[in-house]
Amino acid sequence: MSDTDQPPPQERAVPRRRLLTRGRLLLCLTGAIVGLGVWWWLDVGKHLFFPKNWGVVAEGKIYRSGRIHRRIIKDVLKDHGIQVVIDLAGMDDWDPNFEPERLAARELGITHHTFTTLDGRGIGKVEDYLEAFTLLMEAKRDGKPILVHCGGGSERTGATFAWYRMLLDGWDGPRTWEEYLQYRARAVKSDDLMNFVNENFPLLIERLKAKGLLEKAPATLPVFGPKGTVPLVGPKGTVRK
Repeated sequence: MSDTDQPPPQERAVPRRRLLTRGRLLLCLTGAIVGLGVWWWLDVGKHLFFPKNWGVVAEGKIYRSGRIHRRIIKDVLKDHGIQVVIDLAGMDDWDPNFEPERLAARELGITHHTFTTLDGRGIGKVEDYLEAFTLLMEAKRDGKPILVHCGGGSERTGATFAWYRMLLDGWDGPRTWEEYLQYRARAVKSDDLMNFVNENFPLLIERLKAKGLLEKAPATLPVFGPKGTVPLVGPKGTVRK
């Protein structure tokens, strides 16, 4: 072919521009698919194989989590020898994992307690929190492996084990706060949970003493929260330093 038979440079560039455009579209589509896949795995997929927000409080004795998927709940309970379940999330009509958990517990001979009045933010009916913690302490006393969970495994469960760490494990407030943050997916935007835990700490101690589940409380109650948290005045005028 002679030089006169070659198409003008502008005409030759058109197919190349189309290829570049198609390449960009393919790259964007691939990115969207990958992003969607990552979102699905983090939000749904991994919970088909691993219990949500699983944590070991005391190996072989006390565990925490979010609501566990119906596909694996029976195996998780069986594998860890769980004998008592405390469900702080209560019954949600829309949650397909609620009833399978109750059925699995029944089949395995596990004692299952459900609390329906606790707010998802970690606050709620104080009496039910105290009752749930009492059940936790009774199971601990009796040597029964226990699972405590709520919906996500961060707020209601977080409040329960904030008390546990400070009262039973001797942790200070900032260390307990750091563990609470580990089970959260988002930044803390409210002091509600922190204040709820601190304000009701004396009530919890009174309840446990009355039940014979606590012989001695710390001389000075830790303050749940980040380092430098200002102490609150308790329900009966007790000041936590």
